[in-house]
Amino acid sequence: MLDTMFFYDGNLEDISPNELSGCEVIDAKDGYSANMKQLEAILNHDKYKLVLTNQIGTLNMDWLWDRNLHRTKLFLKDPSDGKWKLAERFTKKQVKFNTNIQAFFCNGEFKRDRAFKNPFSKRRELVKFRL
Repeated sequence: MLDTMFFYDGNLEDISPNELSGCEVIDAKDGYSANMKQLEAILNHDKYKLVLTNQIGTLNMDWLWDRNLHRTKLFLKDPSDGKWKLAERFTKKQVKFNTNIQAFFCNGEFKRDRAFKNPFSKRRELVKFRL
């Protein structure tokens, strides 16, 4: 299992060296097969695993779901302030264990131009039931 995955939609060379420290880097330029082998090797290690990648093929709930907290361990970079935020903050849809994160990402469900304050607030739930 991964501890945290940081997904950057762009060239990893644009990331500052400070953000790369302590992370295993999986670059999409190396190709899908090489990336998956590298991820498999990382998953088989017993140490704390932080992964920074731009390979969309690595977005899989089998290793991104935190069973204790019932949320993903996937972080996306918010371009407005440059901070890494949970992927759930970038969508108004509920992300569950069986959610296809790759499809979410490819279909534009993650509004990466802004992060929502709290996508599952009580106020939003009340409005949903009134409709």
